[in-house]
Amino acid sequence: MRIIKALSFTILSFILSSIIIILIILPVTYFINDGSIAINHLKQISIIVGSLLSYILIFYFFWKPKLNIKKAISPNNYNYKIVFFLILIAIGNEYLKMPFNHFERIINYSSQIKALGYGYLYYEFNTFRFYQIISAILIALIFEELFFRKFLLSKLLEKHNKSIALVTSSLCFSIIHFETLNNLIPAFIFGIISGLIFIKTRKIGYSILLHLMINSIWLILFLFGKTYDDWIFQLKFNLLYWTLFIFGIGITFYGVNKTTTANNTYK
Repeated sequence: MRIIKALSFTILSFILSSIIIILIILPVTYFINDGSIAINHLKQISIIVGSLLSYILIFYFFWKPKLNIKKAISPNNYNYKIVFFLILIAIGNEYLKMPFNHFERIINYSSQIKALGYGYLYYEFNTFRFYQIISAILIALIFEELFFRKFLLSKLLEKHNKSIALVTSSLCFSIIHFETLNNLIPAFIFGIISGLIFIKTRKIGYSILLHLMINSIWLILFLFGKTYDDWIFQLKFNLLYWTLFIFGIGITFYGVNKTTTANNTYK
């Protein structure tokens, strides 16, 4: 697969998703346009449905994968040592992405401007967050990994070397996480990490499992992370804060490297 084609598939997934969302919402809002709670629920549900169907349509018309689901979910098909290293990577990723998620805080602090509020508000549960959780479970774990790693990355590797294929698939992955600019770099970094895991193991299950772990950490912090978020914020980007960032880089690199070693031993 050429780079332009990979980008085109990514854009196509966004267009299809948008069309499906519009087709779901328009008929209802034509009769109900008072901004009711039901409409807000419908919008969130349509986003989930639109994303799912867009991936399914692309898989059906352009990929038609022959997946051995029974083998893919069998515990005997996986090396438990690799699972341990995936946990390390997930923990490292949380610290690694801090400066990117806290970018506005850092700018405010460096400019001696009082930062207002918190960047995550993990502890503020609402209906919108509930739909985010559903989306993270249904879409991100399986369909995103199948699309960006199993489909795009595999096809790119047929035409390009590993570096170009990895950067391209990660860029495509980053593009669909453009909700805020803060998401772009962390999404790109995760795409590189997940792509490396897939290239080294050739098992999409490991990438899905890593995505599950990272989303689980997000969910835990989202529900119970006020104290943790307060502590990070109170560090005021001092030496300890940046030490945690460097620790995140180190443990992520170590986990990826040991995953390769463990996989070669397992083979």
